Amino acid sequence: MMRSLQFNLKTLMLSVSLAAVLVWTILMVIARTRHNFEVTRSAYAAQAVAYMCIEHMRANDNSWPKNWSELDDDFAVGIASSGQQWTWEFPDLQHRVDVDWLVDPAQLRTEPTLRPIIWIADAPERECFMASPNEIVLRYLASTSVSTE
Repeated sequence: MMRSLQFNLKTLMLSVSLAAVLVWTILMVIARTRHNFEVTRSAYAAQAVAYMCIEHMRANDNSWPKNWSELDDDFAVGIASSGQQWTWEFPDLQHRVDVDWLVDPAQLRTEPTLRPIIWIADAPERECFMASPNEIVLRYLASTSVSTE
């Protein structure tokens, strides 16, 4: 009977250990999946803000927005022109994305910068897949004339 009890205790300990590892693995997979989803969503948010900045320039004689409140009017048109299927709210974009409000479009057109002008707020060094926000803005500037004022 002592041998049977010893065997059951070993089996129980092994089962508990395996269950703990399994639960930990599942939690890590869920956490990583959520992280990847948020990274992807933030990258798309940065691209959407690039399109909002372009819409602002189109509507304001190619002047760069000075702050988020100047982009508020360009929200719906910018999102539509981005072609994204994501549903955005303006405060969410403000939380996810940072913008260099001191950009001079005329100078940017003639001297493209390597530093980000629009980036993911919590990971400025993170590359956006497909077109980066900088590339989106630079393509627009290359396709239009910008006043040198």
